[in-house]
Amino acid sequence: MHAPSARGPGDTTRLRIVHLLAWTVGSAIMLAALRHFDAAASLEPQPLRTAGLLFYGLVYGAALAGLLLPFSRYFWGGAAYPRQPGHWLLLTNGVIALVFCGVRAADLLPLSYASQLTLQALATAPPAAFYLWGAVASRDRARWIILLTMLGSLHAVQSLVLIWLAGSLAARPGGLDAILIELMGILQTHGTLAAGMLLLLATVLDLTRRETRDWLHWVGIGVEMATIVWILLA
Repeated sequence: MHAPSARGPGDTTRLRIVHLLAWTVGSAIMLAALRHFDAAASLEPQPLRTAGLLFYGLVYGAALAGLLLPFSRYFWGGAAYPRQPGHWLLLTNGVIALVFCGVRAADLLPLSYASQLTLQALATAPPAAFYLWGAVASRDRARWIILLTMLGSLHAVQSLVLIWLAGSLAARPGGLDAILIELMGILQTHGTLAAGMLLLLATVLDLTRRETRDWLHWVGIGVEMATIVWILLA
């Protein structure tokens, strides 16, 4: 007679139907949100843009589903999550998807430019916190800790610069520090490019050294790569 299995719906080491259902729901939410924002901005549908929205709807649908995994483990047990670097990347990108929808929704409101900058600064802070939390909590290889720290630091610096710009604009209406804006753009582009190269290096080393990783780790890496490409092409 077989012993009862300790695995449950929250077991993150095996792909289950509940994971696919969560991805489907998350993708539907993201696709509906992206289409709504495009329609509200009166953007003409184009084949290339439509394909991009579909792709990122599916990508960030997976990220939103990743946000539910800690709750499923709480109710049903299973393997610890997040515990691997890719888990933290997936979890943080789920946060990024949520704050992105919040910022895009706020863009439809009649807010002043200073208020928009403040909102963007506040929206950048949670991903920074999650990346840095992962760097401290993951206890993984140094390359992954450096990557998570780099990503968290980039978001934290961006949040601080946006707060500075919002304060500057509030103090001097009609004027912004153009040099600071240009420096922030350079930092974001080069910092994101460096993070992408480190992500590729860490991934290759994991594969060549046959590190033990589950499928969610690789999903997180794929989502993070898609985010980096989005930032670089924006």
